[in-house]
Amino acid sequence: MGDGGQRLHAWAFGDDQRDREVLTSGVGATGAVIAGRRTYDTSVAWWGADGPTGPARVPVFVVSHDVPEGTPAGGVYTFVAEGIERALEQARAVAGEKDVTVMGGAETGQQYLRAGLVDELSIHLVPVLFGSGTRMFENLGDQHIQLENMEVFPMSRPLDGRVALVAGATRGAGRGSAVALGEAGATVYCTGRTTRGRRSEYDRPETIEETAELVTAAGGFGIAVAVDHLEAGEVEALVQRIDAESGRLDVLVNNIWGGELLFEWDTPVWEHDLEKGLRILRLAIDTHLITSHFALPLLIRKPGGLVVEMTDGTREYNAERYRVSAFYDLAKTAVIRLAFAQGEELAPHGCTAVALTPGWMRSEMMLDNYGVTEANWRDGAATNPHFAAISESPRFVGRAVAALAADPDIRRRSGGSFSSGGLAREYGFTDLDGSQPDCWRYLVEVQDAGRPADPTGYR
Repeated sequence: MGDGGQRLHAWAFGDDQRDREVLTSGVGATGAVIAGRRTYDTSVAWWGADGPTGPARVPVFVVSHDVPEGTPAGGVYTFVAEGIERALEQARAVAGEKDVTVMGGAETGQQYLRAGLVDELSIHLVPVLFGSGTRMFENLGDQHIQLENMEVFPMSRPLDGRVALVAGATRGAGRGSAVALGEAGATVYCTGRTTRGRRSEYDRPETIEETAELVTAAGGFGIAVAVDHLEAGEVEALVQRIDAESGRLDVLVNNIWGGELLFEWDTPVWEHDLEKGLRILRLAIDTHLITSHFALPLLIRKPGGLVVEMTDGTREYNAERYRVSAFYDLAKTAVIRLAFAQGEELAPHGCTAVALTPGWMRSEMMLDNYGVTEANWRDGAATNPHFAAISESPRFVGRAVAALAADPDIRRRSGGSFSSGGLAREYGFTDLDGSQPDCWRYLVEVQDAGRPADPTGYR
């Protein structure tokens, strides 16, 4: 299928309920499969001995002039050299009352269509156009094949066909945003510095490849690209690649941060390590500006584009409170202002920019800090009851990003500052546990007010 061709089948490996129903129903109704030799050769490495239906082990009849070497031991494959009609005869014999599915490739499918041996066509439409390749419905001769519409399953995901760039997608809010955009059907370019072959100074195990795989598993199409967003040349090359491969950019999530190991809590500016402080500003602000500089010309090609500037704290909360240190405070406040400024510059192009903050997010590093995992995070109450009362998964703020991207009236929010909890009450999305934690209201009314931990009315 060429580079990127696997996106045609990404829907079959995701978690979308309708897709799973269609796939499960199709496998359950199939008693035998017919495939061409080329399909077998290009797919057997993934199919293995069980064939394309996996544990169901539905028999596969391969139309082939010979038996290839290295066929999987104990496999479900039968090679038929006598042509398509003989393959169909054998397949019908084992299928019994179930269907015989001709799964291709294109040439094999065309042979069965020309011979009038196809009773029903099942077509899965994916929102992508390939510039070249073998067309499924050509070489059918002069005959007109009349089709009757039997059943239509509409696309159920709001961001099907959209292209997103999550800059800083290795972990935390970036990974949560990428996966949530995948849940909504988007193609997501996932960037960061840590790959399976190289770690950043964080020296943590999460990688951009893992994030891209999670995007695809969620129902989208994830693409991992190693990028240091302080390097203008790398960012420019990234955007050129997105343009060449996808021809559009609908959503930019500026989530680059990387400062957890640099800031010093409650340390005045004259005592804070200067080199680390200035590095915080470079990582938190310069990276966002560099990324927007190169990405926004692609985003504004058509109206409706969205920029999400990820930060810590809403405009209202940060305006009245000192945040950690002068360097950290400036970094997080500047990003909110950057969203406002970009909103002004994008408005003439029909595009939008907003600032978005998660609440008390259970990032990978936060979970490590409390000695818990996403499976038992409530045990963190032993260390800090407020954490167990109001924390949220990275997917929660990601679903806020996806809701914003799917909002047809998003321009009304341009330049605004929003939180995951606040948007959840407007759009109706939930966290992984079905709750809607409203962290920033909780912090003001409960934690900062000195009240005991109690999530009642806040999630």
